[in-house]
Amino acid sequence: MPFEHWTFVYEDALGVTPFSPGHILGTDNNGYDLLTSVISGTRMSIFIAITAVGLGGLVGSALGITAAFVRGKIDLVLSTAFNVGLAIPNLVLALALVSVLATNVDMTEVVPIWRRVVVLVISLTIVLIPILGRIARGATLTWSGREFVTAARSMGMRDMQIIRKHIVPNVLPALIAVAFLAVG
Repeated sequence: MPFEHWTFVYEDALGVTPFSPGHILGTDNNGYDLLTSVISGTRMSIFIAITAVGLGGLVGSALGITAAFVRGKIDLVLSTAFNVGLAIPNLVLALALVSVLATNVDMTEVVPIWRRVVVLVISLTIVLIPILGRIARGATLTWSGREFVTAARSMGMRDMQIIRKHIVPNVLPALIAVAFLAVG
């Protein structure tokens, strides 16, 4: 980064104009370098996106694979939960969670940045779980009916071994593709 995020550059009340020496994007009215602020914000955005997609992928894929592999009432309950989660608009749900959980009730002190980041990651994770869970469930239903899974069952493999050796490696490419889209 060109400067530390908190480095103050004093010029005048208007700040440094863009494309000036040492400050490619100039400074804001408080004298902070804009390029440094953009880089710092980009780092935080990438961290939040990767963390939320990672957590949502782990939880959603575990629930989706479990629902499809076990079937029965568990599949019915989890599929209904996924459908309800998909029926709620993602942005509205995430903004509602952030506005409720990332503010102080008494409004006397500023909310720390770590609390806002954690709430944002949790809200985005909650939004992503039904999406990735539904994809994992569909892919698991496709792969669990294949001959090699039936052969593994007939050879006496336990369900967890079948999931680990046959289902997860085949479901993973679909989840990775959607996860890359979700990060963007």
